Amino acid sequence: MRITPPVRGKLNKAIYALTTSLRDDIPLRPVFDILASENIIATQEDGSQWSGLLCGREGNATFPLAKDGQEITNAMLVISWLKFDTGRYEFNAYVS
Repeated sequence: MRITPPVRGKLNKAIYALTTSLRDDIPLRPVFDILASENIIATQEDGSQWSGLLCGREGNATFPLAKDGQEITNAMLVISWLKFDTGRYEFNAYVS
């Protein structure tokens, strides 16, 4: 399954709104809710819905995506984060 450029653009526009300022947390739930608005989920290696946590003061991660139980072959969720000494996070995310 593939997602179309308009759907990718819609998702990225909504996700971008979460990345425009420093945050007190890493907003995974809001990002996953944005994906869910198009019936898309982030998945684990076995294809089930991703569940877990992100560790460390900084890092990046990629998540495979699926819609209606089928792997999306032309996109993934990419996130990165950095925690400043103030305790706030810079957070970036997009659907590739």
